[in-house]
Amino acid sequence: MSAEKKYQRYEKHYIDGNTVRKLQTAPDYERQRQLDREEFYRKQKQERRRQRERQRRLERTRGLDFFSVCCLSVALVFTLMACVGYLHMNTSITASKNKIATLQSQVLQLEGENAAIQDEKMKAVDLSKVYQYASIRLGMVLPGKDQVITYHSAINDYVKQYGEIPRTEDLMDILKAGNK
Repeated sequence: MSAEKKYQRYEKHYIDGNTVRKLQTAPDYERQRQLDREEFYRKQKQERRRQRERQRRLERTRGLDFFSVCCLSVALVFTLMACVGYLHMNTSITASKNKIATLQSQVLQLEGENAAIQDEKMKAVDLSKVYQYASIRLGMVLPGKDQVITYHSAINDYVKQYGEIPRTEDLMDILKAGNK
């Protein structure tokens, strides 16, 4: 074995110092050109893809088709009908409220007039003259305590007599004896 071969054998495994020296080789221009061309074609392909996608989006948004126009027209008509219906309902409610307020004021006015007429009637009637007329001319007398029959009603407003109040024989006898 020669010394050169030994040296070459050891040279492969020897590291000189803590930094490894790199051999300066001539750049591989052909490989670089190939990478540049691939990058250029890749960018062109991406750019064409973006342009096609932009073109598709523009075509989709450029105009509305007939179906979309019809749907939008129907929706617009329904919306307008709902608005007109709402306005009509609102005006009719307002008119009803105004009519109710007018009628309420008329009721209050009529109640006041009725109360005034009732007061005038009560002032015009002299109860002592009514008593004298009933007792002297008609021969009426005030009933005694035993002659008054009270009737209790479940309704406190007023009593309207649609028929005869049931009477017993004893009550009739008492009333006949009281008149004699």
